[in-house]
Amino acid sequence: MASDSVPKVSWEVRRRRYGDRAWLVRHNDIYELDPVTDAIWLACVERLTIEEIVLRLKEQSGAPTARALKATITALRRLEDRGLLELETAEE
Repeated sequence: MASDSVPKVSWEVRRRRYGDRAWLVRHNDIYELDPVTDAIWLACVERLTIEEIVLRLKEQSGAPTARALKATITALRRLEDRGLLELETAEE
């Protein structure tokens, strides 16, 4: 996974919010998001690179870069494993 990779969200997935809670919905599958994964999902919708997502997460949470990077990679892998997004390079 390169820092210039751009996560591409699936067109089948919709984000829903109610109060402080957020979910991703695809057909009959519903995935509840924690606040960090929700912030990462929103950054993916904006078509930010992985590097930009890490920097945004670091700024929003005040976490060290290493922690923001680990959280981003973990969340992106989980979302990709569930078919909610795929990774592509910036040149595509």
